[in-house]
Amino acid sequence: MPAAGVGGHENLDRAFRLIRRGADLIAVHRNGWWHTARGETIDTGAFVAALEYATRTRARLTGKPAPPVFRAACRALAADIAAAGGQRLRRDAVAMVGDHAPQDIAGARRAGLRGILVLSGRTAADEVAGLRGLAVPGAVAAGLGDVVAALDRPRQGRSSRKKGLHSPLDAGTSTTYGRTRQPMQG
Repeated sequence: MPAAGVGGHENLDRAFRLIRRGADLIAVHRNGWWHTARGETIDTGAFVAALEYATRTRARLTGKPAPPVFRAACRALAADIAAAGGQRLRRDAVAMVGDHAPQDIAGARRAGLRGILVLSGRTAADEVAGLRGLAVPGAVAAGLGDVVAALDRPRQGRSSRKKGLHSPLDAGTSTTYGRTRQPMQG
């Protein structure tokens, strides 16, 4: 059996035995894979699934995309804003930027936040039109730099469209300040 992280099978077996004896199964997330310097690599979600299957126990998620993580972040941000004398923070005024629509964007939306998808990771440009339900982001950008640049620009009236961000609902085209560009290339 291939190694499952440091300690491999021994750690999985130890976790299995602890859970069978009553320990809680707590996981950060259920992602199946992620990008590393070596390329696509198996992620902890595969091991969580193995432990859930073997122990017939559902893991409690404590990391992104679990709603408690987003709620805790919003509470901390709201406290900082209040301490600085700012206005009350509304959850729908907060956006989560992520590269994995089914995890990052859906998790943010479940918590009542806006989701901005960046195409620099898990979700590719050609997948955006096929997103459904909570995975549909409020905006899409090529990368985090575009999001930061768009947020740094002065607001253009009440429009939420900013250069570098576009609506995913435009079926292959992106709209910026009312102009339509050619379909994005992946």
